[in-house]
Amino acid sequence: MIYAEPRYMRGGDQFLIMEIGNDMSLRSNCYALELARATKMANIMGVNNVVPTWRSLMIQYDQFEISYYDLKKEMEKIKRSVKKISKISSRIIHVPIIYGGKWGPDFSATAEYNKVSEEEAKKLHYGEIQWVGVVGFVPGHPFIRPLKTGKKLHGKIYDSPRTYTPEGTVGLGGITTTVYTVANPGGYSMIAYIPAPLYDPFQLLPDFQKTVILLKPGDRIKFTPCEFDEFELIRQKVRERTYKFTIDEGIFNLDEMEKNEENNKK
Repeated sequence: MIYAEPRYMRGGDQFLIMEIGNDMSLRSNCYALELARATKMANIMGVNNVVPTWRSLMIQYDQFEISYYDLKKEMEKIKRSVKKISKISSRIIHVPIIYGGKWGPDFSATAEYNKVSEEEAKKLHYGEIQWVGVVGFVPGHPFIRPLKTGKKLHGKIYDSPRTYTPEGTVGLGGITTTVYTVANPGGYSMIAYIPAPLYDPFQLLPDFQKTVILLKPGDRIKFTPCEFDEFELIRQKVRERTYKFTIDEGIFNLDEMEKNEENNKK
């Protein structure tokens, strides 16, 4: 639920947190993204960075240029200027993926946990476009959720996080998918692997000439399964610095999406 009035909280002496709701709905996320866009466009003196999450914004500011209370007033103005969200710009990014085996050591157990075959488990995961709600934790690390209601693949979360997850691993915790953009600890079930990076700190690949991070909140992901030969070809293109993701520019219609979901429930 989106609050009638947002909640404001301090995050130390450099951050203002603006919480807009108490759920992880698509509409809450779109509202947070639009507020973040409007805040950046406003060029508020003293604001250094704006980070949207599923249902809140974290705004970094310089307390010597703007006070917490004055920033709250500016955010109230921005909130009043942001009307009902119906459409937002949203790219569809096609991401190659290989499931199971040494690339996804938890995939078989995940299929068993969902009481489906491995082939059915793959289709449940790649069969629909998914939504990038948040990018963070470590550089370029996305948190991705299915757009549609209905049957979804669920992944277990480790009781004790492992100390090492290989870069490129695709993890699944509940219905949330993530991609480990650097090697680090993790607790999501390791179900798959992607052969092309989503984070390129040295900007070696064509898609990273303007940014070191490929995905951004509001993107949509279409996972595309590949066999081993194609997987190796993509990795070779990455080594040769010639690989390019397939990216479709577009508009996401939130009202239409919600209407279709409501009709499907009837």
